[in-house]
Amino acid sequence: MENLVFTQLSIQEVRQLLQQELENYFSDNPIKIEKIEPEPDRYITKKEAAKLWGCSVSTIDNYRRAGILKRYRIGSAVRFKRSELLEAIEEMNKKGGKL
Repeated sequence: MENLVFTQLSIQEVRQLLQQELENYFSDNPIKIEKIEPEPDRYITKKEAAKLWGCSVSTIDNYRRAGILKRYRIGSAVRFKRSELLEAIEEMNKKGGKL
């Protein structure tokens, strides 16, 4: 505690000083916020696929068995490409809800 400072300032005055200092700092050093988009080609689980599609896991299984969705095996895990699921949704919307 080398920089210990005692002051006669009120709490309100300390808050105002702190606010001023923060405003000065951030006006000189603006925060850069980058928008991070999820990777469209990443592999997702069956549960994530069902959530993306707004359906049950068994519906995803039915579409896979029907050849509508392609699955990928990564080791023993079953995954789906997010981009392919999104494309299938778009195709379904173009055809009036049917793949």
